[in-house]
Amino acid sequence: GYTPPHDSDYYAQHLDELAQELNANVLPVLDETAHAEADGDTVTVTGSALHKPQVPLAGHNDHRVVMSMAVAALAAGVPVTIEGANAVNKSWPGFFEVLKNLGAYVETEETEG
Repeated sequence: GYTPPHDSDYYAQHLDELAQELNANVLPVLDETAHAEADGDTVTVTGSALHKPQVPLAGHNDHRVVMSMAVAALAAGVPVTIEGANAVNKSWPGFFEVLKNLGAYVETEETEG
């Protein structure tokens, strides 16, 4: 069987990916002070409110990154497209249905694989 790693570096990598995606595509380009930083088990956004990204966000084939971006977008009240959102099926196949049941507008599209 598979035993997931419990090394903090493993999880830090995923938070780094989330911060990287926020810095690249979510934080306003015109606000030079806006920055996301991963530290331990936290991603902190400073200098700006979240806004609608101009391009689809990359889910990095990671269910935690996809769910984090979806919840952040809902909290910020901005629409977002997340490529590879089906990664949530690894841990919570009903994640987007739960968001719908909570009142979120969720649109899915099937991709060829």
